[in-house]
Amino acid sequence: TIVIGVTGSSGSGSSTVGSTITPSSPSGHYSTPQTINFTPNVSGGEVKCTTDGNDPSSSTSTWTPTHIWSLAGATIKCGTFVNGTLSGSIQSY
Repeated sequence: TIVIGVTGSSGSGSSTVGSTITPSSPSGHYSTPQTINFTPNVSGGEVKCTTDGNDPSSSTSTWTPTHIWSLAGATIKCGTFVNGTLSGSIQSY
């Protein structure tokens, strides 16, 4: 079982986290493989994430859909960047 925990979300369906990112999977327990993607809720925004515990920066690679089982136990930290500047706050998943 993989647990996806999304800071600041509740309920089912896609959850908006903060005001800048929407994850493709809501918080919950999953027994089947899941791919997670993050969509920026800011025009022109790029979602940049890390899995090493560090906050993402403007030089962090843009997130690509990832098989969540390959990230078991990792904390994903994401931020939306517009023109190299963080829009909103860093979110942890």
